Amino acid sequence: MVEVNDASVPSENLCLHRYVYMDEPELLKRFLQTMRFGSCNAQDTYGNTPLHLAVMLGRSDCIEHLLAHGARVDIRNGWGWTPIDEAICRKNSTVAYKLWHIMRTSDQEKAERLFFEDFLTKVPDADIDLEWELHSWVPFVSRFLPSDKCRVRKKGNRVRVDMSLKGFQDFGWLRGDISFLLDGSRLFDEKVVMLDHDQKLYECVTSQVGHVPLPLLFFLLICKA
Repeated sequence: MVEVNDASVPSENLCLHRYVYMDEPELLKRFLQTMRFGSCNAQDTYGNTPLHLAVMLGRSDCIEHLLAHGARVDIRNGWGWTPIDEAICRKNSTVAYKLWHIMRTSDQEKAERLFFEDFLTKVPDADIDLEWELHSWVPFVSRFLPSDKCRVRKKGNRVRVDMSLKGFQDFGWLRGDISFLLDGSRLFDEKVVMLDHDQKLYECVTSQVGHVPLPLLFFLLICKA
């Protein structure tokens, strides 16, 4: 239950609760777009978040909008229940599984982030110049394989790699002035940022190993060994 007119809670904090209660998913979506991501977890007098209320009332569209905006699934209300508990109590297996999957993924990301941050913190700070090149036993292939000179700097849980190799185009390697920044405290898909100093651009790099620069991989492997 939610008391939408309770004077003890600022009215602006209950707008999301109202839209959920009135089953206005489009108004809810528009209002969420004006809010900072992950800031939709205000609790009413009974400790219910908008997600709690949406699960209680079976507002599936509202649930989707709230989850898309970073609503937390682990907050407990005044009775000690999470939105997952509410879904299970109401025998809504679809919503219960969705919320459970989100919570499990969130726990895995949190554990991974803490492990990676702790790993980087334990590695001594360093400023290293690396020169690497790839070779092949196949004749005439080595001349087409890449090589580069890099500078790797590590301080705390952050690593910076300066390099010149940008990519491959028209049977030749593209050169420039680029840097990769690794932040061990960020979410997995936000850890690595590429800076293109020539183009004055930056880009978040995917977490797949094939898209992480070789010098950074070498540095992490050396530290782990």
